[in-house]
Amino acid sequence: MVDIAEMMLDGTLCEGCGTTNRKGGLGFPWRCAGCKDDAPARRRKTPAAQYTKLACPTCGRRVKRVGLADHMKTHGEPTMLSTSKMIQQFEGLIGTEDLSVWEAEFVQKLADINRSGEVTKLTGNQVDKLDELYRRHFA
Repeated sequence: MVDIAEMMLDGTLCEGCGTTNRKGGLGFPWRCAGCKDDAPARRRKTPAAQYTKLACPTCGRRVKRVGLADHMKTHGEPTMLSTSKMIQQFEGLIGTEDLSVWEAEFVQKLADINRSGEVTKLTGNQVDKLDELYRRHFA
């Protein structure tokens, strides 16, 4: 077995299929005509996109695509909170030191809207900011 490996490394045999090189050992590994067609396909099996980072849909943490499934197992099933429930949880923080002055005013404004039953009239920016604050304080 060691002899075959050495012969593939010194170029006596094709490194893909083990056929003999008619020219003899070249001093470096080579591939025969039949194996050269297979080489590019093998290199494409592990694309760089597999190692790019994605945001976890539950916590927002950036995780490699390969490990996202394992990371998601630590969270269990993701649960989506309604906007009203997020606002209700924030109402408990009003008057504490957990919220900055701007955040407290923003949450108070949202709480007033929530009490009036007009939560569906929030702008996209308000909902995005609420979601960002929620992840910061409760995630």
